[in-house]
Amino acid sequence: MAGNSQRLLIRGGQVYDHDGDAHKPPLADILIEGGNILAVGRDLPSEGVQAILDARDRLIVPGLINAHYHSHDTLCRGMFEELPLEMWLLYTLPMGANRSKEELRARTLVGAVESLRCGITTVQDMLGLVPLDDAGTDVVIQAYRDVGIRVVFSPMVWDIPPIAMVRNGDDLPADVRDMLGTVGRPVRDQLDYLEQQFNRHPAAGTLHWAVAPFAPQRCTPKMLQGCAELAEKRDLAVYTHVYETRGQVLIAREQFADHDGSLISYLEHNGLLGPRLNIVHSVWITRREMDSHCGSRRRHRAQPPQQHEVEKRYRAGL
Repeated sequence: MAGNSQRLLIRGGQVYDHDGDAHKPPLADILIEGGNILAVGRDLPSEGVQAILDARDRLIVPGLINAHYHSHDTLCRGMFEELPLEMWLLYTLPMGANRSKEELRARTLVGAVESLRCGITTVQDMLGLVPLDDAGTDVVIQAYRDVGIRVVFSPMVWDIPPIAMVRNGDDLPADVRDMLGTVGRPVRDQLDYLEQQFNRHPAAGTLHWAVAPFAPQRCTPKMLQGCAELAEKRDLAVYTHVYETRGQVLIAREQFADHDGSLISYLEHNGLLGPRLNIVHSVWITRREMDSHCGSRRRHRAQPPQQHEVEKRYRAGL
């Protein structure tokens, strides 16, 4: 109902209250106007209401939030399901580049509609867009607007080639390395692209922006520092993939020895480990890194939340 000034009355549903009886929520009505909840209670008056929704035998909950999502993978669902990430990337990374506008729109719409049908009203879309350009960005943003779902939108940036996602990637055949990608992207061009999109499509209504360096091992210090500066300048959150696999732990030890063999330390040394940062996955994060992370009130996204995170009072999302 964003932008709609009409009044909607949701009548007779079980309204979930986390602090109340979560197993048998009480029956109540909800009065909404222009996307805002005006009242919750029994037998609310219907005067001035333009629409009444019968919610009997229904559970009413707040819209769910998908804290980590890639719309570019929507049409790949069900493919290569049993492969570990590094092998999965061999197939999916080449498939994601230079797609038609029709496909960009279709995959965005499919994912957004599916989300709404599952009760998800907000997605955090770390989009892999190749090439990074106005035309592709416009298609994706318009698709989200057409569906009406809220999106925290963050096209991913990186300047170390995709081959860096695969440990010992240099041992792969030359044609496979070329297929994955062996050339980085200029830092300044990508940061300028983000600035341009923030100006072309100002955050408003259901559109919100964030900054998304792909992953620490895919970004030089120059890129990470540029992302940190841009996020600070624009007052935006930052999202990045960290420790999805055991292989990435080994990459950290081997390639980031100057940063204690830690991707978290690498982020910290380049100005990103702050309250704006959301780290995605972090399945193989160490307790020491978690203590450092929690000590500065960092945000965290994990699938699923680990017990240590609960003990440290992380904000964890799924």
